[in-house]
Amino acid sequence: NGLIETASANTPRFDYDPISGECRGLLIEESRVNYFHGTQPGNGGSVTDGTATGANGVTAKKFVPTFGNTSFPSLFSYTSYVIPVGSQVAGATVDVSFSGYFASVANGLYVPDIVVQVDTAGLNPIYAELLLNLSNGTVWSKGGIGINGVTELIAPQITLMPFGMYKVTWSIRYTQGATIRDTVRFYIQCRRKGSTLGSNTGTYYADGVNGFQFSCVQYEIGAFPTSYIPTTTSSVTRSADNADMTGSNFTSWANSSVGTFVIRGRGGLESTQNGYGRFVGLGQGGSIGREGLSTRVGIWDTTNIFTVTNNSADVVNRNSNIAASFDGTLRRVVLNGVASSGISGRNINTIFTQIGLGKNGNSSTNYLNGTLSRVAYYPRQLNDAQMLYLTT
Repeated sequence: NGLIETASANTPRFDYDPISGECRGLLIEESRVNYFHGTQPGNGGSVTDGTATGANGVTAKKFVPTFGNTSFPSLFSYTSYVIPVGSQVAGATVDVSFSGYFASVANGLYVPDIVVQVDTAGLNPIYAELLLNLSNGTVWSKGGIGINGVTELIAPQITLMPFGMYKVTWSIRYTQGATIRDTVRFYIQCRRKGSTLGSNTGTYYADGVNGFQFSCVQYEIGAFPTSYIPTTTSSVTRSADNADMTGSNFTSWANSSVGTFVIRGRGGLESTQNGYGRFVGLGQGGSIGREGLSTRVGIWDTTNIFTVTNNSADVVNRNSNIAASFDGTLRRVVLNGVASSGISGRNINTIFTQIGLGKNGNSSTNYLNGTLSRVAYYPRQLNDAQMLYLTT
């Protein structure tokens, strides 16, 4: 039904397509922090509880600027992230991702302006802004992109949810220049639809009626948005999803010298190492996963990566079928019915002491940041025809 559900710690989470309702599978994500506080009052306007437009019992909040307001009414006061000292040098980068749900109030005259501000103790501020049009779910304008070290990592994506609100996601990167900045600030302004970013002439005069609804707003440090983390009066950290199988080498069913894994899933974005997200991690470091590029999937034996590229499939954005086999002399990878040529080499691993689903098997790293809907293991090497059949 497209509605957001919450889960307690140490509870498996299953993700669903909000439009079709299809189960995407087990959700595996790295740890993240939501820096946007959920109960702060508006600045220059009122925040009240309400119901999302078109929603069937979905709760949302409503922001309406105070009548006559001509300043910069904002949804919440600043929340902020202090850039680590090691990233306060020229050339260092900070990635910021946004997600949230919005709908119009009254005739939609006022719309949200999503703002990321980077400064040093409030001085030398630079801005990245995204002004929305809630009448048709489009971007009215963007500001600050391509100047002052600000670039866009993921273009704005706006999707109408079944309950009548638009889901908005966006990711940017700030690169330190000659002027070092130490703080990132997050807030949402309220602007008159069609106004020009950076101008306040006649832009903010409020009628006390128009505004917008919002729900599940999240600002996080990272190159891509993740699932919503509820907040109240302060920032909240979500622990990483650790799905592991542990045992004594799995000798009752696994053959560490030969085997085939067949996987269905999506994901592979990973913050710290440019996209080495694992679908399955084995023992002391062997793995099957995305290897740095969105259409590149590989099998890793702790020393060498062997990959297959399928330009018709992006494993990050859609469910993909993967088969990876090994027998000590040959490794083979198939992605969505496209096979690699095979490579000679050692096993993927010689000892299975732990199997990680959506992460490395021997450490809490390289999270999939996506979903797994199938993981099958065969204690033998399937032939080409079998692997092609299972992944087509």
